[in-house]
Amino acid sequence: VYYFEVAAVNAYGKSEVEKSETFTVGTVPTAPSNVTLTQVKLSDADGTLVRMKWGDVEGETGYRVEYREAGTEEWTAFELKANAQSQSVYDFTPGQTYEFRVCAENVYGASAWSTASITPLVAPTVEIAAVDGNAKTATLALSAPTGATQMRLEVSTEPFATEAAIPAKNLFYSVTLKADATTATIKNLEPGATYYYRVYAINANGTSDWCDTAAFALLDAPTDVALSQVKL
Repeated sequence: VYYFEVAAVNAYGKSEVEKSETFTVGTVPTAPSNVTLTQVKLSDADGTLVRMKWGDVEGETGYRVEYREAGTEEWTAFELKANAQSQSVYDFTPGQTYEFRVCAENVYGASAWSTASITPLVAPTVEIAAVDGNAKTATLALSAPTGATQMRLEVSTEPFATEAAIPAKNLFYSVTLKADATTATIKNLEPGATYYYRVYAINANGTSDWCDTAAFALLDAPTDVALSQVKL
């Protein structure tokens, strides 16, 4: 425990000494470690989410998280309570790079910043390339976004829920594709059935949003086919 003593001095002498309040010398926390940024797949209504995580720091009483779009000056900040180890932020623009930083705080001050950056993945593009009623197959044409390492395709016989966290029902087919895949063939289709499909991209930072869900149907073969001779 410490205190200061203060006195005024001039040519005629020194004033009485005044003592300051006591204070304790402490240390600021160390900077958070093991910082990660993860893109989380959501519904279209919720936008793109990025989740920041870090390891807890001894002696902290809270954390400060800030983020900004790369190349801009202004930071958006969050003040978090003690023992917090994550912060989620919504509404990022896929394909744009964002910078994050986090520091630990206590009564003695703040640690150095721990920094990380992320470029959220854009959703893949996909469309029907061909439907073959005789072979009972459909071929999709796909294109992965820059930065993707894989794509995940799901095909269902029922419309998908808009909330990404809800698993698909009656999943007819699913497959993980390499990022350089340009087509995917769906086999054993039933004539007259409607199929719904969607794709998301994957890399080390997480998963993109789903592409727009679309559907196709394999037409039933004509029935009651007859031939007749007509007099001309």
